[in-house]
Amino acid sequence: MKIRKLPAKRKLIASCIFAALAGNGPAVLGQDNVTEIEEVLVTGSLIRGTPVDAPSPVTIVDRANIEQQGAAGIWDVIKNLNINQGSTTHTNGSSGNGISGATSNINLRNLGTNSTLTLVNGKRVTPVAGVTLDGSEFVDLNTIPIVMTERIEVLTDGGSALYGSDAVAGVVNVILRTEFEGLEVYGDIQQIAGEGSQFDQTASVIWGWTSPDQATHLVLAGEFFERDAVPAAAASNFGPDSSVVENNTRIIAVPSLGFSLNPAYINQPLTDLKAASGGSGLEYTDPLCEQLGFQISTRNSRDINPESGCYDDMSEHEYLLAAQQKSSVMLSLDHSFSEQFNFYSMLHVSDQSTNRSDDGTVNVVGIGPYHLPPYGSTTHPLGSAAQLGAFAHIAGNTIPTITNAPIDAANGGPGVPAFVEYVSELPRPGDMSYETTDLRHESFQAGFDGDFEFMDRQMRYDVSYAWSRSDVYRLDRSYQRDRIELAANGLGGPNCTPNGIPNFNLDSQTYWRLLGPTVFLVVAPSYPWVMRESISYALTSSNQGQGGCEFFNPLLTSVTNPEFANNRELLDWMSPIVPVSDRTNTLGVFDALVSGDLFEMRGGTAAFALGYQHRDFQQVSRSYPLVEPGHPNAILSYGAGPTDVAETYYVSNDNNFGGYITRSFDNSRNVDAMLAEVSLPFLENVESQLAVRYEDYGGLIGSELSPKAAISWRPREDLLLRASYSKSFRAPNMELIFVGRASAGQSFIDPLARQEVRAGLLSATVANGESERLVNFGIPSPNLGNERADTYSAGFIWAPVEGSLEGASVQMDFWRFDFVDRVVSEQPSSVVEAEVALFDAAVGNPSNYVTQQSLAEGAPVPFTPCNPDEVAAQYGADSDERLNCVVDPRLYLVPGIKREFVDADLVSVELQSVNAGNIVSDGVDLRLGYTWGNELGDFRVGLDYTHVRQYEISGLPGFDQGFNGTGVTDAAGTTGDGGATLLSLPDNRGFITFNWARGDHSFTAINRHIGSYENLGYDAVYVDGNDLIRSLVSRKVEAYQSVDVQYSYTHEWDNPRFGETIFTVGVLDLFEAELPYIEKGDDTSLENFDINTLDPRGRRIYARALLRF
Repeated sequence: MKIRKLPAKRKLIASCIFAALAGNGPAVLGQDNVTEIEEVLVTGSLIRGTPVDAPSPVTIVDRANIEQQGAAGIWDVIKNLNINQGSTTHTNGSSGNGISGATSNINLRNLGTNSTLTLVNGKRVTPVAGVTLDGSEFVDLNTIPIVMTERIEVLTDGGSALYGSDAVAGVVNVILRTEFEGLEVYGDIQQIAGEGSQFDQTASVIWGWTSPDQATHLVLAGEFFERDAVPAAAASNFGPDSSVVENNTRIIAVPSLGFSLNPAYINQPLTDLKAASGGSGLEYTDPLCEQLGFQISTRNSRDINPESGCYDDMSEHEYLLAAQQKSSVMLSLDHSFSEQFNFYSMLHVSDQSTNRSDDGTVNVVGIGPYHLPPYGSTTHPLGSAAQLGAFAHIAGNTIPTITNAPIDAANGGPGVPAFVEYVSELPRPGDMSYETTDLRHESFQAGFDGDFEFMDRQMRYDVSYAWSRSDVYRLDRSYQRDRIELAANGLGGPNCTPNGIPNFNLDSQTYWRLLGPTVFLVVAPSYPWVMRESISYALTSSNQGQGGCEFFNPLLTSVTNPEFANNRELLDWMSPIVPVSDRTNTLGVFDALVSGDLFEMRGGTAAFALGYQHRDFQQVSRSYPLVEPGHPNAILSYGAGPTDVAETYYVSNDNNFGGYITRSFDNSRNVDAMLAEVSLPFLENVESQLAVRYEDYGGLIGSELSPKAAISWRPREDLLLRASYSKSFRAPNMELIFVGRASAGQSFIDPLARQEVRAGLLSATVANGESERLVNFGIPSPNLGNERADTYSAGFIWAPVEGSLEGASVQMDFWRFDFVDRVVSEQPSSVVEAEVALFDAAVGNPSNYVTQQSLAEGAPVPFTPCNPDEVAAQYGADSDERLNCVVDPRLYLVPGIKREFVDADLVSVELQSVNAGNIVSDGVDLRLGYTWGNELGDFRVGLDYTHVRQYEISGLPGFDQGFNGTGVTDAAGTTGDGGATLLSLPDNRGFITFNWARGDHSFTAINRHIGSYENLGYDAVYVDGNDLIRSLVSRKVEAYQSVDVQYSYTHEWDNPRFGETIFTVGVLDLFEAELPYIEKGDDTSLENFDINTLDPRGRRIYARALLRF
């Protein structure tokens, strides 16, 4: 292996630079004789060299640094990197496929997990078989056993010229301990202070053998990790404002057309409060709510739109950490047959299982099934069409007499047709988990390399194949749509066969022609409120509640009256456990590389590298029967006859997850690439790097050419100046192209939300809008193209080797990314623009107005016309009557957008992904270090700091008004918009490290700091909040500072067979720093802090032992 003989000073400089890059003090202190510096592959170049003169910035986290941090896993290291921002690595988060809480990824510069390429031993590995909410892919670093990790190298400028697509923001390369020799046994236990029996426990072992002739290395490592579930109350910021409430019963009654509402269900105080605030309509609450100790409304309820559901405190059923187990085994084998022919290989298998405990119930999604009262509840000619069995004769049955319907007023129900939103059972059983996620990772690498001479020049080749696979299998309990709709009307249970028909022409009845557009509203693709077939069975059957057919009771009488309690068999029949995610990713990569010397130049020997790569990537997703086939021919409209069907459409039979998480697909992609790199030392003390890579995807994506140029200059022995420029790209994810991104909740300023706007009294603009919360659904985006970036870097390393500053090191790098054609989701505001255009065309015509009351569910005369000019003349322009004369919402309907007619609340929008976002981001990384030694020991202090000067976003459709309509387009130092476009990006992050070592003792203290940043959700939360919420919300997220400490003692046993043992104790977040509070106006979530930036676990104590033999 080639060795470069460096001058004595250069050797010391190299050691100092290694220390500066790795933040590793004691490991290099007190060394009188510096060994020769071996040329190795350093991330950022395919030509062997050292970081001494590297022109590209590389951060190294070595094994000593990992141990000093108290890291029990890779994710403990990743979350502490200043350059990692916007990562979805956090304690208990969940992406659209529910896997993030068990995984770890890195997001360099907050440019997206897509934009960071992750390698293991320089080889690509498959991304985990799932995506984040924005459709991004990532490699799960948690699969790699930390006991097998030698170091983590992070290239922080663009790497596409060397490594291809994905390396826009940089490259993370995990280097393994492939030449380890001996035996290490490791045990670690960590606990959140004061949390009793909840622990994180790690046990690992690594064994390595080297043959006597040094030709063969065999390393075997295994790691087991177990985490106990930790309740949310363990969060360091848990307090009075942290309680989580959840609706257990919410009723939308339709007391019209002859039905008599049970007056006990009218919540008169909230109705009066709503009216006094300018609202209209009745508010309904289950009359048993407060009697059972539950609460009406929520702490963020508004007077004009009060929450009249029945809520109970869920805090005791919320968990900060999900229970998790992980096991990982890794084997490395290499053998040198000669200098010309070496074999190397690696085999890795990892299994993770996450079990998310909760309250043990299943929530119905949406407004719930439509419950009909028994026949005889009304004699109204229209309302009678909404009674159970009213049209039994259509199926040859007799109208039934039903006495056990929970909705019946005689049984304590409201006595009228009603939507009821509910949970499966009360009291909540708790401490149960139906959600389990199993992740399996398999990978294999094998290759041959060696040295040879060609035309009197030293050459080296490397030919390898890497294969990896990721499987994700997630189970959860979900409501089966057709079953809950049948059970709502007495036709539920495994032993029930409805004796009615599914295709009774509901449009033949006036009641259903009037209310059908609401009851059967398709609020999202494949997702109506209620299916027509279910109502048809309810109207034409005669065996409701008898002969094996059961009613499901969604009301609180299920708790107080045993006759109306729900049995377990019915509940299990309604809510089967389903495989929400069943996916597999596989990646095969063939690499061939040749490198070597070219010719002599003034500064040394020029070198080159030439390479070829072929990649085969496949993504497979397997759905389940509730989604595929689901209901492929659900009734959409009727023909002329009493049972004729005109149109059908697809409806997912999964009420909770719909068709938006698990859809079957089998996508594949083949990529060919060629690369070239040269190192040209054209002057003494000057190193230059030129690289270019051609990558061909074929099809619509085509090919890309990515160049890079970098240079370093050493004007004096202790100073290195460097700069680089590169062009990088990333091809769009296949899932976005062929399937679409996952569904997600999102807030934005809706220009049509205010009633003054819909009444034509204000123009439809963002300034006149209101904050809305909606669900966005991703749809395929076949025309996506590549993302591209120009990356600039310039900096220096100063490491004095003489005088009073000997032992100091200063590293500073300035960086800039010009990112164009960023793949982003369309913004709701850009889609709503089509609605606004139609609204603006209609608002000036008085004949286009209807009364607000006629838009309510069950209105006697829907869409009653009104003339705004005549109303204003009669009652006054500022009257409630004028305010309640609004533009007919049917005139601004747009495909892909669903609104509730009564108040124009947005329900859902369909969004494609587009190449639209442009980002300009720049800043500076600073690393300072100083080492010294005396009779007290060896010392090192260091500072690691990153400042983001700007993160300016432009060119994004619908982003003219910035994040959340605030006008802010520079995300640096802000919370972003919660991930719809960008996660939080604090502009100042850093930490100070102190190390001391003397003999067998060592001590480390780390002070971590995150500067304050702006809360861009402030305006939306304040405008939409009540007095309590407004008192809690703040424009600024306060600065955060924590302290970690660790002490280690190394004991040499008298019996040499016992080797040595390193005992370590430490405390993370020693002083339990106060988490900055972020009021989000949402008491259905505990995340009143920045979960992607901060760790809420507070003070954690750990102890570990490392036995070395």
